[in-house]
Amino acid sequence: LGAEVLPDITQGVTHVVAARDGSSKIHRARKEYPGCYIVHAAWLMECYWSITRRDEKMHHMGPFPKHPTQSLLPPSSASGTKKGVVLLESDDEDSDVDEMDDDFAAALESDMMDL
Repeated sequence: LGAEVLPDITQGVTHVVAARDGSSKIHRARKEYPGCYIVHAAWLMECYWSITRRDEKMHHMGPFPKHPTQSLLPPSSASGTKKGVVLLESDDEDSDVDEMDDDFAAALESDMMDL
């Protein structure tokens, strides 16, 4: 689909994919890059299974960006364009809740079951 997974939020990131809202990276993305989409993992799976970019509105966490970020990453010769996507795993999400709630795979499975 042309996305590039990045380890951190930087200029050019278009989407942050997370199990739940509230991590320090999500707060930083909202503050520093207000045009960035912040979506549940189910959005990524929906894109994967449909082999197309799906509408973010159903999966967005928090306020929807008024002026979405345009990717500043260089185009890939194979895919034509790249989008910057940050995947937040449990180690990236600051929380003291039960370890099971922090498990990214469990959250993804739960999101998919809700579709």
